[in-house]
Amino acid sequence: MSSNTGTATATSPGPHGQEPRGRRRAGGGTRREQILREAARLFAERGFHGVGVDEIGAAVGISGPGLYRHFAGKDAMLAELLVGISERLHDGGRMRLAETTGTGGSPERALDALIEGHIDFALDDRALITLHDRELDRLRDDDRKRVRRLQPRDHGVEPRLGDEERVVL
Repeated sequence: MSSNTGTATATSPGPHGQEPRGRRRAGGGTRREQILREAARLFAERGFHGVGVDEIGAAVGISGPGLYRHFAGKDAMLAELLVGISERLHDGGRMRLAETTGTGGSPERALDALIEGHIDFALDDRALITLHDRELDRLRDDDRKRVRRLQPRDHGVEPRLGDEERVVL
């Protein structure tokens, strides 16, 4: 996956059957990765319905219809972005838990590690966090369900709360 967009790499197909182009571009990443990066930025700025394929294409130097060589449509771009972000957060959370609990860390330390991971992600990928917050309801039902399945409620962390913490909650 790309570290900036949670997207498929140059060698793996996207979730909607389109094969990525393997050539790397001067601007960083494959054309497919560039398209996703710009789509995420534009969707976050103006909303999914406020952006057309011509604008996304122009942002990466191709025509709007040229996007269809890489994606079935805007819906497929949104799905790959939002499923990708969910996969990254899920996998990152599991990795942080394994590292914390594998070294004998407390449930409180595991929770701290999860929170740190989410904060780091939100600061590094603001467009994707904005997109997830605002556009999740635009996904097709099967993609939205896939995202929801990747969002465990608590990752199995059960910190012990003292009486003072319980009062606050």
